[in-house]
Amino acid sequence: MVVTVIAANFLLGLACLATAWGLWQIKRRIIRFTQLMQGAEQYLHRKLEPAPAAIQKGQAGTYRLRQKYHHLQMKLQQMQQVLSFLNLLQLLWRWYPGAPKVKSSKRTAFNLR
Repeated sequence: MVVTVIAANFLLGLACLATAWGLWQIKRRIIRFTQLMQGAEQYLHRKLEPAPAAIQKGQAGTYRLRQKYHHLQMKLQQMQQVLSFLNLLQLLWRWYPGAPKVKSSKRTAFNLR
């Protein structure tokens, strides 16, 4: 009977030792993973630290380009209005009864004289 109790106690001790060994291995893996993640976080922090300044610089450049684009759109609209007005004047000049008629000086491949 004593031998059975000692054997059971020995087997129970071995099971506890195996469990402790497994938990110790898991703890080591978690520590290594934590160190790896801390290293990655530090690396990314160093790499991304200047990002806000670069983003702000890019936003400022984009704002300036949009301002220029808006200004150029306004200029284009003004030029289109001027050309439309000149085109209207040209049409009115052609329809005006007392206006001198201007001959077209365009030459074609058939009329080279």
